[in-house]
Amino acid sequence: MINIKRSIPKKRSIKILCVILALVFIFAMSGCADPEPVSDLAIVVPTAEPSPAPAEGGELRVPMPENAAFYNPLSVNTEEMKLMYSLVFESLVRVDKENLIVPALAENWAADETGKVWTFNLRKNVLWHNSTSVFSSSDVEYTYQKLLAMGSDTYYSYAAERISSVEAIDANTVKITMKEPGYASLYALTFPIMCANVDMLSADFPIGTGPYFVSESNDSRLVLSANKNWWRQGAYIPRIIFEARDDNETALASYQAGQLNFVPTSNLSSGKYREQGVSVVQDVMTQISEVMLINHQNGILQDIRVRKALAYALNRIDLVSNVYMNHAFLSDVPVAPDSFLYESKSKIYDYDLDAADALLNEAGWTDKDNDGIREKDNSSKELTLTLLVNDSTESNARHEAAMLMQSQLALAGFEIEIVALPFKLGDEKSEYAQKLKSGDFDLALAGFNLSRDTDLSVFLKPGGKHNYGHYNNSAMAILADAVVHAADETAARDAASELQMRFVEDLPFINLYFRMNSIVYSAEIKGVQGVREPDIFANIEKWYINTAAGQSGAE
Repeated sequence: MINIKRSIPKKRSIKILCVILALVFIFAMSGCADPEPVSDLAIVVPTAEPSPAPAEGGELRVPMPENAAFYNPLSVNTEEMKLMYSLVFESLVRVDKENLIVPALAENWAADETGKVWTFNLRKNVLWHNSTSVFSSSDVEYTYQKLLAMGSDTYYSYAAERISSVEAIDANTVKITMKEPGYASLYALTFPIMCANVDMLSADFPIGTGPYFVSESNDSRLVLSANKNWWRQGAYIPRIIFEARDDNETALASYQAGQLNFVPTSNLSSGKYREQGVSVVQDVMTQISEVMLINHQNGILQDIRVRKALAYALNRIDLVSNVYMNHAFLSDVPVAPDSFLYESKSKIYDYDLDAADALLNEAGWTDKDNDGIREKDNSSKELTLTLLVNDSTESNARHEAAMLMQSQLALAGFEIEIVALPFKLGDEKSEYAQKLKSGDFDLALAGFNLSRDTDLSVFLKPGGKHNYGHYNNSAMAILADAVVHAADETAARDAASELQMRFVEDLPFINLYFRMNSIVYSAEIKGVQGVREPDIFANIEKWYINTAAGQSGAE
């Protein structure tokens, strides 16, 4: 056998030796230092396979809203109905994912010196679905009159409450006078515009200007077809089919059976439907803020130190993880964290039992008899509070949260007595709703579906519809008005920032977190990005369906 030995040139061997010595020195030095903590963010995630190029084809199959009506978009009474109609009808302006007002059927607008009178320049050559009429200012005027006639019997009644008059100046210009000045008034103009030349009651199908038109409709099925004459980029998905289902649970079962391929849901267990390459579950931000209401007529809670101690003693990360299964986003203020108005500096109430202890001690609440419950100064008055919560037919998450809060607050020396009462969504006569309205509670858990205009006066001003805790602070009331009456985005941002910082300092109530819902859909559906409620179809024209076999489900 011939033994071949490859030699290394002398100069090269010296270089290799130097490199080895250098590496040994580096490792030795690094061993002397404290080890750096490993961050989850530093973990390298395999790069997802690129999605195929968008192409036309396929169909979206979604659950139909309950008790759906298909003739008048102003008659909607649920978020689900509003969402369905958003595919057929459009408004003058729309709200983007950052809560900014952006153009829709109106190209641009400007206010006069009073801030009440707005002139809108409308988009030209926008065709209605029947292709025989062109959108004009007369349609805006017509829709507003319909809105007025409906009174409070419409989801969009807030628009009629804010608008004083609508006047067509010419075919492409409309003047709208608001009752109050301010940028926030533009949020009232998100109602769907109807065609003045079409009688909705006699027409076979609703006629809109949106990305889809109604091509088939009956009690159990609604078919929408892509509008080839849409003024924006045409949709890739040619058909969207709404199928009737009894409830969301049934819709999810239909999804698993392959009968539906897209289901919005508030189900906290939606993550179980996630399967790589088969099924996608995407969490979406909502406008629903979960709060702990504070009764300011209660002598104990009138002390800001006690209110702050409550905020510090609540382990909200634990609540979100164990009760809401991570379907919530922490926020110390009633402004959605993804809004351009959100002030990040307002996040101050991280879980801190030491801070809660110091505040309560300063306020004179100590546990002198070592029974775990604090007493006031030298009296026998204990730190005992009731916590009102609803036993909802839809979900028991809030009740579960109350029980966990009870144990968390006990660690700070609070004794919490839970009062659980029946409640059904929309039932204002339920025991829970009546207790809330009468102020018969110390603390209460509630959920607020906040308006996109960030008008918090209903929660913060005396006499406000949802000021259940009887909070009364003139400075806060002025700040709430300042946000609503701000002239533009910049002024609104400044006013909202000041309000939020004042909010966390005074704690009218404790804002806990914003709920997150989910959309569950087939991995064949691509381009579903930047989605948030209540307008999850806002960018439907970018969605497409890849039906090619073997494709990855990565977005």
